[in-house]
This record gives sequence, C-alpha cells and structure tokens, in this order.
Amino acid sequence: MSQSGSISGGGGGTASPLTSKGDVYTYSTVDARLGVGADGEVLTADAAEVTGLKWAAASTEFIDNVFRVLDDGDDSKKLAFECSGITTATTRTLTVPDASGTIALTSDAPQFLNGYPILKLSDGFEYFTHCLENMSNGTTFPFARSILGGADMDNTVNRPGTNATHPGQYRFYIGNDAASRAGIQTGSGRDLVLGGGEWVFEAVFNFAVLSSAGNEYLFEIGLTDARNGDVVANGVFFEYDRTNSVNYIAVTESAGVRTEIDSGIAVSTSSTVWPKVKFVVNAAATSVEFFLDDVSIGTSTTNIPTASMQMFGRIGKSSSTGAGNYFYLDYIYYRNELTTSI
Repeated sequence: MSQSGSISGGGGGTASPLTSKGDVYTYSTVDARLGVGADGEVLTADAAEVTGLKWAAASTEFIDNVFRVLDDGDDSKKLAFECSGITTATTRTLTVPDASGTIALTSDAPQFLNGYPILKLSDGFEYFTHCLENMSNGTTFPFARSILGGADMDNTVNRPGTNATHPGQYRFYIGNDAASRAGIQTGSGRDLVLGGGEWVFEAVFNFAVLSSAGNEYLFEIGLTDARNGDVVANGVFFEYDRTNSVNYIAVTESAGVRTEIDSGIAVSTSSTVWPKVKFVVNAAATSVEFFLDDVSIGTSTTNIPTASMQMFGRIGKSSSTGAGNYFYLDYIYYRNELTTSI
C-alpha cells in the first residue's frame, strides 16, 4: 500500500478498502476489508465466510498425533502425548508439582513391600517373611531355629480369632522345662554390621500368656549377636522382661552396656492386640529411633553396637511351675539401604 492510501499494482493504483487499525486486506469477488477481531482471537480459514477467513477464539485443544513439543536446540527431538488409554468421554488431569525435576517412567519407580521400596542388590538388601498358613512346618520358614527343653514351633496352629487379620502365624511354644526356649535367627553366622546405610527392622506378634514369677520368660527380637542360649552383649532390639518392666522396652546395647527406652505400653495377651515394633538406625549408626504401632517412643544415641550381628528373636524360660507359654509371630521385615551403591 502506498503512502497515498492506494494499492500499487503493475498498471496503477487501486484505492485501499482498509479503514481501521488491524484491518486485514483480503479478497472475495473484489478486494475486501476484514476488520480486526477481538483481543486474543486468531485468524482462521473458513470456506463458509464470504472472504474465506474469520477471527475466532484460539483453540485450547489439539489432536495428540499433531501436537508436539520441540527441543529448543534441536527440533528433531520431539515429545508427543498419547491419550488412547483414557476412558471414553473422560478427561484426566495431570498436576505439576511446585518443583523442578526429571520425569520418571513406571519402570524406574521402586516397587514396594510392606511399605518400603524393594532394593536392587547393589543398593543394599532386605528380607520380609509373612508366616502364611500354607507354609509347611520346618521346611519353608527360612531361619535357623533353636528348639530346646520342650519347646516347639508350628505354623499350623493360629491364635484363635485372629485368622481374618493375621492369616498366617508361627506359634512358639515353651513348655514346663525351666530351660525351654524357642527362637529364630538368620543363621549361624553374625554378618550384619550397622553403618554405611540406613537399617529398618519390623515385626508383628502376639503373646498368649504373660510372664509371671512362677512362670518366668524373656522375650527379645531385633538385631543382636546372640545365638541359641547366648546372652545378648550387642544389639538393637525390643524386649519383654517382667522383672525389669511390664512394658515393652527398646534397647541399644554395646559390649554388655545398655541404653533402655520404656515404651510405656504394657504387654497384652488379648487375641486382638498385635503390636508392631520397629526401629530405624540412621546411615551413620549414630542414632536409633524406636516405634511401637508406628508411634515413636524415643531415640537412642548411646550404646549403639559396632559388632557384627544377625536377625534374632526368641522367647525363653527362666523358671516354670509346669504351665506352658505361647507366642505367635505374624511377620518379620528388615532392610539395609546402602549410602553408596556397590
């Protein structure tokens, strides 16, 4: 368009139909003016219009096989979206968190067991066992067992009234022998050492009979250096010792010197009370936090053992009037996540 308001052509000038700011010069049967659209509208081809064009609201929807996001440095690198897996007539919303990061695939996400991510071998190790009813006694429970003085272990007898919520249990029975004891351990070797990564231990169990003056027993479960009838000298564990407290006691012990945390929760013999004990040892092995039913009961920073240990649990008599004691184990879980993968 020339300064005089005409369109310059090869043979002369034609008066411009444009009259206002934002007008578009177009053609129908003759040169024509298309007035500017509303703010935010875009010029769109439309054969039904006289000029073949119209102003329309910008589209907020795109076909997934057309829409692409291109890399700013190499436009051959593209990101596409695929919506075919969504239910018909359904809109799914993906909310971006207020943080920067890298999108992970489902194959990258950790799998979970008992609420904890399953570790790759190079990241550490973990063990979980649930005493399912279909386990055969003495063959599939993967622990060395100490059965002495009239004690027995059996996975065919569950605590009455608990099968619905605890479908598989191992029953520990200690009889009328004052030396009777039954226990579980990871094996004959002590090969677990704290430090170099976080440790987590959990167990769920139930007592059918309380310890008493004439029918005394000691219960311990966790990581210790004890085997069979050994006295614990090093360990991180939970204890029920009536002569010390009627409550569950959390213990860190190094070279026979103990730090105790009293849970304030008394041991119960109700068939519906199945406490979950848990402790978490920090990566540097300088503190241990203890939990009962997922509630913290305190943290120990003293007498944390440096000696090698094993997973260990036992119930053992120290006196007996002829009565037997029953203890039921639902599950044990422990894991070690290395600070540095190997």
